[in-house]
Amino acid sequence: MANQVILPAQKLLLSDLKASFPNKKIKKVFFQCELRSISGNDATFGVIAYAGKRNPLNKWIVGTKVNCIIDEALPAQRFDIPLAFGNNELVDFNFDSKKKKSKKTSPKNISQDKLMSAINRILKSKDKSKLLDSILYLKPKLSRNPHIYYEVTMDTSRTITNPSPPAPPEG
Repeated sequence: MANQVILPAQKLLLSDLKASFPNKKIKKVFFQCELRSISGNDATFGVIAYAGKRNPLNKWIVGTKVNCIIDEALPAQRFDIPLAFGNNELVDFNFDSKKKKSKKTSPKNISQDKLMSAINRILKSKDKSKLLDSILYLKPKLSRNPHIYYEVTMDTSRTITNPSPPAPPEG
């Protein structure tokens, strides 16, 4: 009896994200685990994503669900239970250069802001090949408390997601 949670690494195609939330600047990407299969005592989860932003009334509007794709290039991660899941978020903090240089600004928030800026530039680009070639790679990790979070990379940008809870939602 293994009783493990299996989380394969995932890929999110930016073209799918754009199709789910057309003609809008993305302020946040929400990631959630989705149960895909149970085999014996092991549960395998995938990842789904939603793009979102706040409307003028400060309410969140989100696009349609985007299924991430298993990244076969990396081995699936196995985690022992108990284990907590929550939303994981990438946030566009819209930092100016002064805020980025402030010692009070979290390096994680700066790296998220940089990645989200790159994502929004690609989504607005007239170069369709750039959109079709852009992929977010998500590698599952385990925090100390233990919650699942993701290391997210695209090209040379890398950051980690905010698990929420336990972290307060950002943005």
